[in-house]
Amino acid sequence: MNIFTEILTALGLVHERRPGLSDATPIEFSVYADPEDPPFSLYIEDPDGATAMTLTAADAAYQSDNFLTFILAPIDLPATMTISMSAPFGRTHLLGPCDPLDLSNALVGQDDGQLATFMAPPPPSIDLSSATSGDPGDVA
Repeated sequence: MNIFTEILTALGLVHERRPGLSDATPIEFSVYADPEDPPFSLYIEDPDGATAMTLTAADAAYQSDNFLTFILAPIDLPATMTISMSAPFGRTHLLGPCDPLDLSNALVGQDDGQLATFMAPPPPSIDLSSATSGDPGDVA
């Protein structure tokens, strides 16, 4: 949160959308970016699956030995988010869907069980638009 927003919040002129969000510990994590792969991108999606934010290697707080470290402020993230990264054949799920405040709290508290839940891949989506009627006569 910027200083102007902090002052307005302290004066009671601006209200947080959720208590504790502005004071939440930043989310810091590192990912490996193979220099042989296409340019790296980190995608933060909202609950509808729309990309809310795209970060590149240049947005990393620091880089070392092909590891990129990002520091994200929970207040700047969607209320429910999914994070994925570019991979040679599409995107790789990193975590979510989860609440950034809950993620921040789990990282601070070193809650491995909660973190494992956030990092579990989502169930695969199934496109039923090309499914057959289920009539055995449809099978060749």
